Amino acid sequence: MRAENLQTSVYVNQVETLWALADARMLAAFLECPVLAGSLQRGEYFLC
Repeated sequence: MRAENLQTSVYVNQVETLWALADARMLAAFLECPVLAGSLQRGEYFLC
């Protein structure tokens, strides 16, 4: 994702546990764009 640099933001879906949120935050640390994580089904999201 970083090599291609085609994204302006990223949404990590199906983040329904604290462990999944931690994984999304680790991914966000590697990217140079805003990252949101959450659950589309639940209507929840968090800024990473």
